[in-house]
Amino acid sequence: MDQQQNIYYLGRRSSDIATDFNANLSDTFFAGSITCYGDNRNGNIAYNVVSGIQLCDDNSIYGERNDTIYAKFFSEQCFQIAEKDPGALFLPYSIYFASMIPPELRHRAVCCNNEQVMLYLDNKINFRRWIQDLLPFPPYTIERGEEILRLIEEAIIPNEKEVVIQTEFGGGGEGTYFVIRETFSAEYASELKAAINPAVPYVVSEYVHNLCSIGVQIMVSDKEIGVYPPSIQLMNGPRYIGSDLYAFSLLDESIRNECLGIAITFGEILRDMTSMQIGNKTVSPVRNRGFFGLDLLIAQENRSPRVFVVETNPRFTGPVGLLNILCHKAGIGSVFEHNYDCFTGKRIEFDSFKKIKPNGRKRHAEITRDENGKAVSIESDNHNQEGLDQTVYQEADIYSHSVFEEIKTYNVYDDRRAFKEYLSKIADIR
Repeated sequence: MDQQQNIYYLGRRSSDIATDFNANLSDTFFAGSITCYGDNRNGNIAYNVVSGIQLCDDNSIYGERNDTIYAKFFSEQCFQIAEKDPGALFLPYSIYFASMIPPELRHRAVCCNNEQVMLYLDNKINFRRWIQDLLPFPPYTIERGEEILRLIEEAIIPNEKEVVIQTEFGGGGEGTYFVIRETFSAEYASELKAAINPAVPYVVSEYVHNLCSIGVQIMVSDKEIGVYPPSIQLMNGPRYIGSDLYAFSLLDESIRNECLGIAITFGEILRDMTSMQIGNKTVSPVRNRGFFGLDLLIAQENRSPRVFVVETNPRFTGPVGLLNILCHKAGIGSVFEHNYDCFTGKRIEFDSFKKIKPNGRKRHAEITRDENGKAVSIESDNHNQEGLDQTVYQEADIYSHSVFEEIKTYNVYDDRRAFKEYLSKIADIR
């Protein structure tokens, strides 16, 4: 990299580029960063601090409003950085944040794969159709909303078949609906009828019981595929609320190897792609490189677990901040430096990933409100607050800020109520 070219990170949270468990230090791979949430330390510019305005995070009701606000903010900050630093380059978290870079500065974006291909892969329907013969998926169909509504109205769902319904796009559990007998009610049926659009298609998968969700993060270079320590995803119903990079090591070795094998196969498919058919158009050339996420689930079937693919996240993912911390602790540099090297063709020693000690967890913390209505964290002061006072949901009291935890006691299960369920599942499928 040219000595005069500084790289600036564009993303949702300043903790994405943290290098310690309290998120006090930021990755020096970057000269600075622009984020939606966080603080204004270590060269970061956070919208919530600059504006003093609270915004919802991934709530679809407010999505369009937030997109407009963020686009204006990121564009202004990119211009200011480029004016002060003529050699500035911008590394975005995803194609969403790449779109925040003003058109006049798009040539300064680095580590960006083909936008059409990334959007195609991000679509749950397209992704399954494209790769369904190469990776194991749970049984599924593609149904229009009007057909799903008919099946619900006639009680075929969930009385005859329990399913998971997913919109084409949606992350963190947004747009995912579990329709199972034990939790189905007239009230939930009404919610589904209001949420499902009759005119659009959905993925309708057979509901897999006793599942444990796995997130695998890979790095795709010109020659090899690197796999970071996978995580068990912490879930609240369909909603993703964090990642545990230690708990995966508690699974049976055969299950772990199957997860890793699927991830490597997926990486090789991405790496070797030279073109992609999107509609009636052939997109070429295609050179997928860098960081990708793959979501898996483990199904318990007659005491014999099976591993299924759920979706890919063609971008940085939720655990990236925790992975970056653990890479620094292992002395193998930065996730973002690895990503940059993949795009520039520099050889990466993927064997060094074995030095990473998967002893951490990232989760979203809950809040409460004091007598004045101010958001208050239930966490102790030494945890990462992630700009708590401004990043909480204004419209609803749900989890808000991110907390990193180093798991130091390996032979004792975490006894907090929130994690008992998923830990018991892990123990059950060993």
